[in-house]
Amino acid sequence: ILFFALLRFIGAFRRIRRREREADDPAPHREERLLLAGLGGALVAYVGQASFNVQQIGLSATFWLLLGVLCALTIGVGVPLTLSPARLVRVGDGARDVVEEGEQSDSARAQTTRPPLREPVDTGVWLAGGFVALFVVVFGWLATGPYRADHTYRDVLVDRNRAGAAQQQNAAAAQTFADRADRELRSAIAANPWEGDYVEAYARSLNDAASRALGSDPTSQDALAMLRKARKQSERALRLQPDNTYYLESHAALLETVQRYDKADTTAKAQERRVLERAVRVNPWQPRFAHDLAGYFANSSEIPAGIRVLERAIVFSPRDTSLLEQLGTFYDHQGETAKARVIWRRLLRVDPKNAAAARALGTNPTTSTSPTASTSPSVSGG
Repeated sequence: ILFFALLRFIGAFRRIRRREREADDPAPHREERLLLAGLGGALVAYVGQASFNVQQIGLSATFWLLLGVLCALTIGVGVPLTLSPARLVRVGDGARDVVEEGEQSDSARAQTTRPPLREPVDTGVWLAGGFVALFVVVFGWLATGPYRADHTYRDVLVDRNRAGAAQQQNAAAAQTFADRADRELRSAIAANPWEGDYVEAYARSLNDAASRALGSDPTSQDALAMLRKARKQSERALRLQPDNTYYLESHAALLETVQRYDKADTTAKAQERRVLERAVRVNPWQPRFAHDLAGYFANSSEIPAGIRVLERAIVFSPRDTSLLEQLGTFYDHQGETAKARVIWRRLLRVDPKNAAAARALGTNPTTSTSPTASTSPSVSGG
């Protein structure tokens, strides 16, 4: 069908050119040639983009629409005058005269002396057609990017599963699958650079590889360079989706790795705090984010700041045992015994078998909730 349409386009274009040579004023046909050139370029571009991916429903509809316009145009201007739609719709007593008039005009045109076949090339028409074709190819390539990236990312998941399955039996095969998954992941990012999931997955992959290498050799410069690259990719994912709490949590974990191995870095600690605070603001109903932020403050010897975070968090999650246990520990560490005992009793009401609350209150967690003594568990960074 496409080949037939292309032949019709070429035939219509040649007939228009012949009419221009035979007519005194070729100007009326310039718009027709321009439109035909553009539609022909779109047709060629459609065939080109179909070689990349033939399953694009939205693009197919657009190009088939252009193809329909092209066919309608070739039918309207590319046939002899006696068969053109404008003449065929005339019916009645004047139909015979119209046909005879068309035959006479065709015979007169055949007797007309034709100019030389070789004529100057109309560069404007071809430039316009080339521009349309280039635009359609670029548009088609960009529009198919998400589909190609999604297909490639499925291959990434398959290769990662294969790498995990082969890890115990064949380490070399597992590494081969892992390397291929990384290459496919980079291809997915190149096809759709605006999808944060691909970028964040690539950052995690780099972080995992760098952490394994640094665990064996903490001074490896190649591993440190990979870790810095992972950080840049994670920051890129956050620029794409700044309020994605999964990205925020993953980036905070990566920053902890940076602080552990890259001693020359002086910005990771402050950035980790901003990332955790943003995660808490975006989703205050997730107690894990508040727990991590409070642990950050504990590791930084900022217990009062951690207490404020936990006091706000238990408003949204009043029955979360990890928050209550952490808050009671912080109160004890600060010497606020009365507040700590209130939190420990509250924790035992939520979880009567909680060993930390029982130790703090000096009770048997399975039989009694009345305190006999008070101890302070050590502050943990979460």
